[in-house]
Amino acid sequence: ISFDYSYRDYSSSRFSPGNTPYFSEQNRTIDSLLTGSSSIKIGSEYRWNFLSFRGGFLYEQSPFSDTELMSDRTGFSVGLGYNGGNYMFDFTYNRSEQDVQQSILSNNNFNRNTVFDNFVLTLNVNL
Repeated sequence: ISFDYSYRDYSSSRFSPGNTPYFSEQNRTIDSLLTGSSSIKIGSEYRWNFLSFRGGFLYEQSPFSDTELMSDRTGFSVGLGYNGGNYMFDFTYNRSEQDVQQSILSNNNFNRNTVFDNFVLTLNVNL
């Protein structure tokens, strides 16, 4: 079983040199829109003979102060592996979801549920 926690302070990002009018404005925008974001990942693996069964969960806070712009991201993963000594086979499926506000025109915003599905197949051969 594994547990991973991380924190990123997006509001401390800066453009430099900060004394130019353009970069000063960009830095004020960062201060007003972005905040700190925590991330939690929990996973586990069970091995039985040559097989490995894996599963995990992801939660990541939105980096935006206004979560209407971008919601928190949640997801999960499952995997199956086989270790045959000289060769290893692994299959993993990851899925995460997040609501994002999009705008086609400057005054026409809509929310879109963004879903990421990843399938990863790996084959290792030791010669």
